[in-house]
Amino acid sequence: MATLARSLCRAGHRFGICPLFARAALRLAGRELACPVRVREAGQCAIGTALGLYFTAPVLAVLTIYTP
Repeated sequence: MATLARSLCRAGHRFGICPLFARAALRLAGRELACPVRVREAGQCAIGTALGLYFTAPVLAVLTIYTP
């Protein structure tokens, strides 16, 4: 199982989707996976913050065009 996850991670490391491949492979193999609620919420917060920081400058640039 670890070898399969490692090979999938090598295939997806450029796109940052290794965890998705590994999780999908484990679920297809019948493994039950659980994530603590706090860990999931922290991950969602980190992703939201990263996306917010990434899109802030272009959005502000567009908003300044429409500001009176």
